[in-house]
Amino acid sequence: MADALGASVASGLEARSEAELTRLVAEVERALGVEVDALAHDRRGLLPRRLLDSVRQLGLFGASIPAEHGGLGLELVETCRIIATVARHDRSLATCVGLHNGLGATPLVSLGDDAQKRAWLPRLASGEVLASFAATEVGAGSDLSSVATTYDGALRVRGEKQYVTNGALAGLVTVLARARDERGGYALLTVPLPQDEVSIGAEERKLGLRASSTTSLAFEDARADALLGERGGGLHHAYTALAVGRTVLSAGCVGTAERALDATLEHVTRRRQFRRAIGEFGASRTHVSAMAARLYAMEAVVDEVARHPAHGALGAASVVAKVFCSEGAYEITDRALQLHGAMGVLEDVGISLLARDCRVTRIFEGANDVLLVHLGSEVLARGPSPRCHTQRRGPHAERWETAAGVLEATRERVKASLGVRAVERQDCLQALARAYIGLVASSCVLARADAEPELAELACSIGVDESLTQLASLHRAGSRVELERALTDELYACGRRWRWPASPAPRAPRKHIAA
Repeated sequence: MADALGASVASGLEARSEAELTRLVAEVERALGVEVDALAHDRRGLLPRRLLDSVRQLGLFGASIPAEHGGLGLELVETCRIIATVARHDRSLATCVGLHNGLGATPLVSLGDDAQKRAWLPRLASGEVLASFAATEVGAGSDLSSVATTYDGALRVRGEKQYVTNGALAGLVTVLARARDERGGYALLTVPLPQDEVSIGAEERKLGLRASSTTSLAFEDARADALLGERGGGLHHAYTALAVGRTVLSAGCVGTAERALDATLEHVTRRRQFRRAIGEFGASRTHVSAMAARLYAMEAVVDEVARHPAHGALGAASVVAKVFCSEGAYEITDRALQLHGAMGVLEDVGISLLARDCRVTRIFEGANDVLLVHLGSEVLARGPSPRCHTQRRGPHAERWETAAGVLEATRERVKASLGVRAVERQDCLQALARAYIGLVASSCVLARADAEPELAELACSIGVDESLTQLASLHRAGSRVELERALTDELYACGRRWRWPASPAPRAPRKHIAA
């Protein structure tokens, strides 16, 4: 079946209509439905070799690699559809395949010369070699400019990387390092594995994504195969690759959320309490409708961002997708767990696995808190106005335009009142970023409102409401920030442990005065 599917995928690429892509996605879904047991993989803490062989035969490791090098040559939006499908079945497998196609392969595809591409891309496309990306270090997480890993003129790499996805599986790792002479700046280098000069750490024990390989890598003058792009451009190239990686990660969040919603719909129609299916109760319906609307918005955002014409311009758009979808997936899986009741916390049911697997997506490939500060800074400085992707009119479009006007007015007010000090107020920057994200998400929903009018109406309303809530918070943030600073200064200075506040002394009873 896998061989036939690989052939059908390849043959269908000449005319990738929406109908053809939908058919191919359905075939991948059927194949994975037979092969995948996410709970078993989670318990074992690894992906079976048999499963990885099946994925190789499906051609999924070559999804984003150009056809001339043996890959499927899918565009980013098509790759995202594939990764979302894989994530419906196993988020650990989706992380392995998505990292390979996103952060792993993107630098080589976009920056490698012809010789480098001929040497590696066919092997990456077939899955003979898996790709990885190593940037994070003990002292360099969100701040990649602080990397201590170095390389010399002979392309020998020295240093240690942490939290490397596919670390124990990879045959090629792209490493962010800085020149040892401090004049060459940063660079991305491809390091083939295994080699004696590279030590692979033990698999990390994690809250979720337990079957996904996560290790440290120590380089002791390891031999790099090539330097990608120009010397000194490593940070820019890394951020460009991360934008693609965040978009693919967002698609995985969509797949997780789809699985959670499907499981919830099945549960609330089957489970009965007080002689009725629990899905008939108003509180349950509120949960389910919110889940469906959020998922609809997530799909719209990923679809719009992934269709962006140039990977190099993905920056802010990928941040919107990553923050919105990672937090949306966590909200949806949390609601799913709540509606499953006590069953939801039982591992064999599978809902808790979805919640555990999606939690880290708010952290890796850029912690959301940091991404919000960066995006908020950009909104404050340049004021990128969210664009409405539709010409249709109606109450929601009009309310969207009103909220967009409020965002612009609030941005100007923050600049006028705080001036350059605004960049120090991370609460303001994050609120501006969240307001912007809510409007972008609503805009993406409006663009596809004709397909699902009721869902789009609710999804658009949720996005606009969240945006206005964030903007309203900016008007009362000042005094709260001062209180927060005073409290944390006291806690940090005193090393005080939090204790339950002492009960106030009982008041003496009042004496009643006779009339």
